[in-house]
This record gives sequence, C-alpha cells and structure tokens, in this order.
Amino acid sequence: MGNDLVDVPGDTVPWYRHTYLLKLNFCIFSIVLLSSSNGYDGSIMGGLLALQSWNRFMNNPTGVWLGWINAVYFLGSLIGFPLAAWVAQRYGRKTGIYIGYGFLVLAVVVQSASQNADMFIYPRLIFGLASAWFGNAGPLLINEISHPKHRAIASATFMCGFYVGGTISGFTTFGTRNMVGDWSWRLPVLLQALLPVLAIPGILMTPESPRWLISMGRSAEARAIIAKWQVGGNEEDPLVQLQMVEIESAITSEKEVAQSSSYKQMIETPGNRQRLLITITLGIFSQWVGNGVVSYYLPLILTSVGVTSVTNQLLISANLNVWNLLFALAAAACVDKLGRRFLFLCSACVMLVSFIIITGLSGTFATSGATNVGLAVVPFLFIFFAGYDIALTPLLTAYPCEIWPYELRSRGLTVTWLSAIIAIFFNTFVNAIALEAIAWKYYFVFIAVLVAYLLTAFFFYRETRGHTLEQMAVVFDGEDARPDGIESGKLAVEIVSYTEEVAKEWGYYINNYTTLTVNNLARNGRSTRSFINEGLWAQLLTATKAGDFVIIEHGHNDDVDPTSDTKDRGVLPGTGAATVVVTNSTGAKETVHTFGWYLTKMIADVKAKKATPILSGMVNRNYWKGEVLQKDWPFADTAKQVAATEKVEYIDHTAYSVALFQS
Repeated sequence: MGNDLVDVPGDTVPWYRHTYLLKLNFCIFSIVLLSSSNGYDGSIMGGLLALQSWNRFMNNPTGVWLGWINAVYFLGSLIGFPLAAWVAQRYGRKTGIYIGYGFLVLAVVVQSASQNADMFIYPRLIFGLASAWFGNAGPLLINEISHPKHRAIASATFMCGFYVGGTISGFTTFGTRNMVGDWSWRLPVLLQALLPVLAIPGILMTPESPRWLISMGRSAEARAIIAKWQVGGNEEDPLVQLQMVEIESAITSEKEVAQSSSYKQMIETPGNRQRLLITITLGIFSQWVGNGVVSYYLPLILTSVGVTSVTNQLLISANLNVWNLLFALAAAACVDKLGRRFLFLCSACVMLVSFIIITGLSGTFATSGATNVGLAVVPFLFIFFAGYDIALTPLLTAYPCEIWPYELRSRGLTVTWLSAIIAIFFNTFVNAIALEAIAWKYYFVFIAVLVAYLLTAFFFYRETRGHTLEQMAVVFDGEDARPDGIESGKLAVEIVSYTEEVAKEWGYYINNYTTLTVNNLARNGRSTRSFINEGLWAQLLTATKAGDFVIIEHGHNDDVDPTSDTKDRGVLPGTGAATVVVTNSTGAKETVHTFGWYLTKMIADVKAKKATPILSGMVNRNYWKGEVLQKDWPFADTAKQVAATEKVEYIDHTAYSVALFQS
C-alpha cells in the first residue's frame, strides 16, 4: 500500500507505525486469505488433469463427465450464496465466515480420504458451499471495517487471495507429480485448507462490522470499534464522530425508504437498476471472456498447441498463478490512483487484442503443426491474464460492495456471484465439449464477448474513486442522496483517497496556526437548532474539558423560515424570547427559538464546563450580483450582539471574508 493513500489523516506517521492500524490490516490480510481456497480449487483441477494417477483414479474423465466434476463445485456455491447473504444481514458478517470454515474442514477430510470417484466429486459441492460463505462475508467485512483511506485498496485485494491459493496449488501439484500412488493428488487436496487455517488467529481478532451493528441499533458498540481500530481508542476523534454521523444518516435514510430490504428493491429506482446492470454483467464477464477455458482446461489447451510434457504443463500453470498474483496486486494498489473505469477499459482492450492473437496462432498451429507457432501461444496467454488481472480480479467483489447501499450490499454481492456461477456452470460443461469438438475455433465466441465487455464498461460502468461507502449514493442517485455530515471526497479532516486537492473549511487550517490541539467537530449542513437536536452539541460538550476554548460559528443554515423548512434547520431571526411552534419532519411539535437564544444557550453550556466560549461571525458567501458582493450580515450581526451581551470574545469572520473576496 502506498503511503500517500494510507497515512493517518492529520498525521505524518506512516500507518504501519501505529499499532492499532497494524492489527486492523493484519485482520484484513487474514480475511484475504479466505479467497485462497477458491483459487486453490481453480488451479488444482488444472493440475490434477495433468496427473496420471488422478486420471486413473477418476477413470480418465472427459467431455460431460469432466464438465460435471468441475461444475459440481459451483453448484455448491449456487446453493450457498443466497443463504449466506441472508445470514450476513441478519446475524452479522463474521457468522458467515465461521460457517464457511465448517464446510471447508468437512470437504477436505472427506475428499482427501475418498475411496472412489463419487467420494471425490461430492466434497467438491461442499467446497463450493464454503466458498460461498467466504465469498460473501469476506468482502463485506473488509469494506466495512477498513480505515476510510485504506478501504479501496483493501477491498480490491480480497480476490488477489485467489492467486495466492492458485500459486500454492500449482507448485504443490508440480512437486507431487512424481510421487508414487494416490498421494500425488491426495496431498494437494489436503493442503487446500492450509491458508484458511493459517488465517484463523486474524479472523478471531477481527471486529464485527460497525455498519451492521448500527443497523441493529448497537451504535455504542460500533463507535467503540471504529475508535479502537481506526484511531487508537479516542471516541471523540473527528474521524470517529463524522463516520458515525455519516453511517447513521445513510442507514436511517435507507430504512425510511424501505421498511425491509429485498431483492425487489434492486429494480425500484433508476440508480438501483444501473447498479443491477453493473452487478450482473460484471459477474458474467468475469467468466465469459475466455479465462474459464484457460483456468480449468489449461492442460488441454497446451496439448492442443504442442506442449504435451506433464512437467512443462504443471510448471506453466504454477508460474501463471504467480504472474496473475503480481498483476492483480499491482492493480489493487492503483485502484484509487487510476480509477475503476480506467482499469476496466484497459483490461478489456488488453484481453481483446491478446485473445485475437491467441486464436490466430492456435488456428495456424492446427493447420501447419509448426511447433514454434504453438509455443508462441504461451506468452500471449500470460498477456491475456495480465489484462484480466488488472480489473476482473480486484474489482469483481470490490466494485459491487462499494456501489450498493448498506441494506442491499450483501444481496448485491450475491447477485454478482450468482451471475458468475451461472456463467461458470454453463462454461464448465460447454467448454469441455466444445474444446473436444472444434478446438481453437471455439475462441471466436470469447472474442465477441470481449467486445461486449469493452462496450458495456465504456457506457455503463461509473467512476467511484474518492468516495466513502455512504457517499456512493451520490454517484448513482444524485446529490439529494448525499448523507449528512460529509462533503464529497473528504471525511473528518481531509480523508481523501487520491491526490486531487479538495476544498476545506477554515476549521481544518486553524490547526496550522496554533500549538493547541484542535478538535474540529463542525458538521456541514447544520444550524444551531439541528446541531443541538441531532445530539451533536451534546457530543461536543462531552468532549469539552475545563480550560478548553470552544469556537462557535453558525448562521448559514439558520436563515430559513422554520414554519416551512423541511430539514428542521430554520430558526427565528434576532435575539430575545420569541418562539414559534412547528411540526417537524418527524411529525412532532417543536418549539423553535431565535438565533440569539440558541447561541446564548451554547455559551452558557460551555461556561458550565469551565471552558471558554468564542463566537465567530459566519464566513460570507462568495456570491456576486454584477460587481457587488451579496452580504450575509444579518445573522453575523446577531452573533456579534450576543457576544457583546454575554461578554465573550468575537471573531469577525464576516468582515475578514468580505475584505478578502473584494480584494
């Protein structure tokens, strides 16, 4: 991970020098290892096909029978994913991981001890069930516990674990190829549980998703988890405060729109329909661009172009997994710097060009038998997979997880997986039959699919970099869907995950002009009234200690008629005891006071904490009518009047900002 992405906000110390972030990222790495079991299976079948002992044990499977041996794994996943999504939403993200471990251990024990072909095949269905539980809960948990600046990279890394498992599987089958008897294939089967077992300590340490806890009404636990794992324990840290506001706001809004989450919601709004299009096509393209042929039938492909040695086939398979891992990790590290669309489009172009060349070389070899032509296919297989790895590996789970809102996130990820599995299930039967029947001519189908992938990504896949999970609503649903508390591209004090400059409020910069510790608890979009009613003022008072200075600036959002305000922000102008009773957005009656009354209350509360209140005039808006600056002075004048009455210091930000704009 690059330091420009993962340094702690407001801190010059690299993340790896903070114990709490080291622990958090160790937990995330442990979750990444769960995807290794899927990658191990994807590679082991290619390796086993090259072993004579396994072929004898399985009665030399070909055609439909070979397709069924591969497909039964995905049948298990097809069964498991819908249930895994429901459990993740109802009982938490970690519960699904523990269930996955149960299936994995059972499958490894039965398959490694199998006495006949049936005993080998049906544990593959159980492996598929384990993969479903890991594949649903793992990406969700990574997205929802990661530090905001780590999230995109951490999430994109999950599927890289596929190639960690594939690499170990490839070299294991290569190492056992000369063993006598069935242990040449039983040992690789037994080692399928290796990496998930090594991940157990980290999984046990991993916290539950704060977003799931908030959705279940357990906000205090969520706050404690965010504080402990992201800032070292300070629950009053701005990062903690603002994440809580954003997450609670987003989840509350989602629940107000729909009383219960269901798959039906995925087609109810234009934004969700676009998400669904992306989700389904991404799953299909992840398996229908030719990779399924290479992954599961690599020995058959190599044989078709003249590479017949078992040693050479296994060595190519093992090194291909190392190659894949390197490119997938490199792409994951660049996911925010380059953007999702850039990676998708580059992926499509590289795969399309390389697969056209593979098809041409395979056809030439089939007609000429020239060894050099056949061998030339091998490097282009590597280039093809480099193209696949830069998008369809890291973004297969990362992209769906970030584009769907919380209430539909587990279901959205499940739809991606189900789309991929249905495509795989079809492919594993058809690929084996087609390769036997028409060999290299079958590749033309995948060229057409690659063209469709390129066009779909160009026209429909949206850029999401620079947004938190909750801010993704703006990308698909418009500005009205923005959650309270956070401006686009930042969280707390400049939590941006790419290097473009963003606007910052003055509360950010004051830290550069004082040796005092600055705790910036400002929230955009709040008035004096809503800041108090939402509990933000109470949080500030809890954090305030004797001897502190509290700078109070309001006014921009107070200047609304409270009798017609739908956002519960408007107050009465001026000072004094005037009130008006309104029906707020919750349907309750509320007594609304003057702007001066709210400021006076805040001053009294701060003094009661033996701290020093300071009033600040609101920064003037940079609005012009011709050559005349439009002034926001009435509420600033009220603040100045209250400061004089209450005998507290007053900072005339209004005058300063007007002078600056006019200069």
